[in-house]
Amino acid sequence: TRPGVGVKPAANGVCLPDIDWLEIPGGEFQLGYVSYTGAFASEKISLPTFYISRYPITYAQFQTFLDDPTGYADPYWFARLAASEAQRRMQEQTWRYYDHYYTNHPRETVNWYQAIAFCRWLSWRIFRNDNWDNLDGEAVRLPTEFEWEKAARGKDRRRYPYGSRFDKARGNLSETGIRQTSAVGIFPNGASSFGVQEMSGNVWELCLSNYEKPMLEAMEENLQNDEHRVIKGGAWDYSQFGARTDSRSHIQPSFCTGFLGFRVCCSARPLS
Repeated sequence: TRPGVGVKPAANGVCLPDIDWLEIPGGEFQLGYVSYTGAFASEKISLPTFYISRYPITYAQFQTFLDDPTGYADPYWFARLAASEAQRRMQEQTWRYYDHYYTNHPRETVNWYQAIAFCRWLSWRIFRNDNWDNLDGEAVRLPTEFEWEKAARGKDRRRYPYGSRFDKARGNLSETGIRQTSAVGIFPNGASSFGVQEMSGNVWELCLSNYEKPMLEAMEENLQNDEHRVIKGGAWDYSQFGARTDSRSHIQPSFCTGFLGFRVCCSARPLS
């Protein structure tokens, strides 16, 4: 029943994700990333105000997209993406207790194309606009890697969302020992300075950004190719290195697995 974890009723008997939006104020912050190859970069950049979900999208929330007759089944939401029919096909969530799904866990086994389709559908539902492609930048979307890092790192250049030293009790990583996804929000002392949770472990999170050529502005990202996309935050079966705010890795947009999920972002405050 916690805000931001479940769903809420909408018009015509449809349920929608109950997103707990947090405002990330505009201004400068220190970007700094390190990759598994050892590449490192650091620079000060400025971002406008944006809004991000407190938690990753949960199983229950993603299911509203699958259950809506005008949701996943409509190929419209995949328009102009490079996904083949096979790459659009949904797979079952990996983590469940026999036939019972962990509805308050992150919805994993979702690829980048499917996450984009979810965001387009949710934009249409939230902003009540007949055309998701004409929302003047207000559309719900994946965060860029720069937005993700600012929401996680804050203004004080934290190595982890909660501080400078790793603490296995503040996120779900291999060192924590859970060995699968966990319910979102059970590590409240792992939140970033902006209150964003689950940014250190649980599931790697898909970003909008092209790994080789990330664009500072979301509207400048080319969504029509199959180039690798950035993932951030580490996961339940990865070590503390991946959970650093300055760590980045990448996946093919068609790739999905039990350690990969996503959260949503928006340039304008969404309607309640």
